[in-house]
Amino acid sequence: MAILTSSRNFTYESHIKAPVQEVIAFLQDAPSLASQSPVFISIHPDTSTTEPYWHVITERVPIVGSIETSTRIRVRFLPTAEGVSCTVRASLGVRMQTDYVVEEKSEGESLLKESTTMKHSSKSSAVRRVKVVKLLNFGRLRSRAQRLRLLAVGQAKDSVSLRVFGTSAWPLRRDQSSHALLRTCAYR
Repeated sequence: MAILTSSRNFTYESHIKAPVQEVIAFLQDAPSLASQSPVFISIHPDTSTTEPYWHVITERVPIVGSIETSTRIRVRFLPTAEGVSCTVRASLGVRMQTDYVVEEKSEGESLLKESTTMKHSSKSSAVRRVKVVKLLNFGRLRSRAQRLRLLAVGQAKDSVSLRVFGTSAWPLRRDQSSHALLRTCAYR
């Protein structure tokens, strides 16, 4: 039984200057999609399960200056007819479901729709519960490690931190695209 559960929903739409099939192919290629994160290190199939489509992604976690560590996240990239469905299992009870759907906007242009639900459940010590409460109450987190490990949804005056592609968090201005893949598809 979870002592504290937090849930956040995000939706996002963007026009991409690329054909639908090219965008879908990019989304369904797990290494290409995961490598768009600025903290991405590696990806490999998850050998601990017999279920298909599961991968383990390793990411950098900057601590101070050039000092960093790494973390591993389990992600299932399930191809669908219209895009891909990603299920994330991260540490500290972070769970995320992201569905990417691509629709044809006009000839040579696509509309990418993203729907993400993030959940965090805390079952352990009071210390962890206090950290989660601070995260939810005080907005922007102080370190990238906290953004990566806890439900990374901190807000500042003109920025927001989002877990993008189910693998990472970094600050973005509200008017910026949260998808590096959009630029990649548009200029392929």
